Amino acid sequence: MYVDSVKKLIARNPRYIAYTHHLLVPNATDLLNRHLRQLDVWGGKAAEEAVKEGLSVSDLERILVERDQDLRRVYDRLRNMSSLSPVWNGC
Repeated sequence: MYVDSVKKLIARNPRYIAYTHHLLVPNATDLLNRHLRQLDVWGGKAAEEAVKEGLSVSDLERILVERDQDLRRVYDRLRNMSSLSPVWNGC
């Protein structure tokens, strides 16, 4: 259902999108398409693979970093943030 909503937004070809805590951001359609690809990696293939193969959370995290270029770009900063969940802190 969420993916369908994102696709409907893309179909409207918006110029701007309002991200929480970031005001209006240009290139909305490009950002929504990037998010749609991310949803495919995170919610589809990677999650299904992890469940099917009985992978640990750490294994899934590694897969996501390998397959999601946007996550890979910010991953080290996320891991160093003390306020994140134990998963990100390597626990």
